[in-house]
Amino acid sequence: MEISKTIQQLRKGAGLSQEALAEQLGLSRQAVSKWESGAAIPSLENLIELSRIFGVPAGTLLQPEDAGEAAAPCGSGETLPLEGVRELLAQMEARSAAIRRRRSRVMLGGACLCAMVLAAGFLYLNGQVAGLRQQLQSLDGRVNGMGSEVADRVESVAAGLREQFREQENLTADYDWRVVDYDYESGQATLEISALPKTDQPELSASFTLSGGAGEPVTAPASREAGGRFSARVTLKPADEMKLSVSFETPDGQTNHQLLEILYGLESRYQMTATVAFEGKIQRQPGQLLLEGRAAVQVTAASGDQESSWVNWPVRGELQVWSGNQVIYRETIEAEDSFFSPDSPAEIFGPVTFYIPLEGISVEEKSSELRTVWVDNFGREHTARFPLS
Repeated sequence: MEISKTIQQLRKGAGLSQEALAEQLGLSRQAVSKWESGAAIPSLENLIELSRIFGVPAGTLLQPEDAGEAAAPCGSGETLPLEGVRELLAQMEARSAAIRRRRSRVMLGGACLCAMVLAAGFLYLNGQVAGLRQQLQSLDGRVNGMGSEVADRVESVAAGLREQFREQENLTADYDWRVVDYDYESGQATLEISALPKTDQPELSASFTLSGGAGEPVTAPASREAGGRFSARVTLKPADEMKLSVSFETPDGQTNHQLLEILYGLESRYQMTATVAFEGKIQRQPGQLLLEGRAAVQVTAASGDQESSWVNWPVRGELQVWSGNQVIYRETIEAEDSFFSPDSPAEIFGPVTFYIPLEGISVEEKSSELRTVWVDNFGREHTARFPLS
């Protein structure tokens, strides 16, 4: 049985809700929920506390039902020493290696037996030889299947234990973040971040840092809340990939850092986006490029945290063909009606692509590009480029 299902079964058997178990552990309900869904694994510290609460050996929480031998180093006590777990991991990995060696020997023996059968085939009828070969292949397949299944199970348990060791290195027992405000005038977002240190001290201090995008990293000192949780608000111009980290400083001046999460899509969630590309043939002539095709202009509105309405969308745009440092062709694109239904203005349709023919247009061979400039519902401009040379 997986660790997640074992914890859930023991909790229900003890008549405890997720909230009640989390309260006894001094954690949030979300932490218990993550254990039971398999999204996270309890640390060794929490594993020991769970074995105490449920009144079962710690090995019962770690070990699958059919892996009793590997649980032997843990004994049947109420605690799980770290060295015992390390020994358990080593034994499981050794067992996996032994299984692979036995499988190799069986395969080698099978190959030898196959050779002997083929050599004796001159003395037997073709039908008898074919029957023996079929039986041998079936036996070899069953051995390989059994070895692979056991090895996979052992590796799964070993991976879970390795994840627990990594969890031990975490500085936080829990953390959370959310966007609480977005200023479309400045394009800046305000994030509310909180974290609960795994080990709290009376004079412990904390700060949060967001880095990524074109700007410098932004660090905000955190304030301590009830229960030892630290929180802060960070305002910055978001990018579509940002790193969120926390730093804890102990009373003796030692600072420890932990990467909490890589945040994806913050910018595109609140900002409309636009792209432009050329589809077709570009014929090279002396010092010139002849365009025979079309421009594909795609615009995507942003819905922020809303589920049924846009918050930032394009109103009108323009396609420009640049030859060197001057515009030689331009065409206006009216886009607002493409994003809103006449009967239901809040209905979302998704990305819209506009195709604009570009036939027989000649541009300089160097420093030429397609450019699309959009004005959004706040009157701001968004520019996308596609180099032709």
